Amino acid sequence: MFGDLTILAPLDVRPYGPLITCLAIATMAFAALITGVDATAKMPTYWTLAERPPTFGVGLVMPLPNRRVQRDTETAAANQ
Repeated sequence: MFGDLTILAPLDVRPYGPLITCLAIATMAFAALITGVDATAKMPTYWTLAERPPTFGVGLVMPLPNRRVQRDTETAAANQ
């Protein structure tokens, strides 16, 4: 279900802006969680490095369209 939301929410950014932000925060929190799980499970370093940074990176990139729409909306409001 998380994957479905991740794919469908950015298709219409304006109404799903808060959801996209929440998904981004959840993704970054999940990256921290899997780091702890990997350490507890004594996973190899290459595994942790292949798993955590891409997951955290996705969390950082997810809200970018939301920020762009918000900036464009503020610019349009200022020009009126």
